Amino acid sequence: MKTCTIVNGNIQITLLDGTYYTTVYNYSYEYLSLPLLREVTGYVLLNHNLLFRSFAYLFPNLAIIGGSSLFNGYALVLMNNYQLEEIGLPKLNVILNGGIRIHGHPKLCYAGSIKWNYIMRNSERFVFSTNKDQKLCFNKCPMYNNGSSMCP
Repeated sequence: MKTCTIVNGNIQITLLDGTYYTTVYNYSYEYLSLPLLREVTGYVLLNHNLLFRSFAYLFPNLAIIGGSSLFNGYALVLMNNYQLEEIGLPKLNVILNGGIRIHGHPKLCYAGSIKWNYIMRNSERFVFSTNKDQKLCFNKCPMYNNGSSMCP
């Protein structure tokens, strides 16, 4: 899968507990990385994962989410990833169909500052709820030390 550039379908990564995953299976999240992936034709669902502070390592080159199939009307669903501090999809530039739901990330900053309306082609359905209060966020991205407008 490391050489995969297109997933014809959906990606779902759910219920990864860092301790269990690394001790029982002797893996690290590096095994989940798809460094060459550019396109997912369906939806991307990342839910209840305790491993990730950012999804940048998983999908550093993901540019297109097609939304040919949707998860409850959404093409990109990020929910309850409790360690998530940044979305980390710097190359994502188009979602062809479906909405975006980003919910339940008590450490996530700057999700609302991304120009989602430029990325989405066929929907104005955004749900951003119970993420970190933006007033409590730093003026710089903690992982990249850039200004908040530069957060991936």
